[in-house]
Amino acid sequence: MNRIVDGFASLRAQKKGALLPYLTAGYPDSTTSLELIRAADRAGAAVVEIGFPYSDSIADGPVIQESFHDVLERGFRVSDALELTAEARRSVRCALVAMLSYTLVHRAGVETFLRDAKAAGFDGVIVPDVPVEESELL
Repeated sequence: MNRIVDGFASLRAQKKGALLPYLTAGYPDSTTSLELIRAADRAGAAVVEIGFPYSDSIADGPVIQESFHDVLERGFRVSDALELTAEARRSVRCALVAMLSYTLVHRAGVETFLRDAKAAGFDGVIVPDVPVEESELL
């Protein structure tokens, strides 16, 4: 099994709901972002969604847009999000899921991105804007 399936099965057996916070990678800075992931895990999060900042986040709402803008202004990149996650994975037990635009996946190459995400410790990906005709690889 995996952390996502196991976590939800455990919660279901205990008749409990799931805590699934969303955090922008690198916001407000990398050190705090790492601590927030760890805090979510200590608080009992089943899954932490880690948002990968990108420049065209018009569907994400003003709060997430602002966090993305701030992080990107400081030069934060996909590789930084992967490194941050790898560091978090060393100390958290909850599932970690990447939430990102297909633009970022496509730019790296689907297989390359998935390999790097798995190596960093991600348990899954959410790519809401992937075109249907390109979704099979994901």
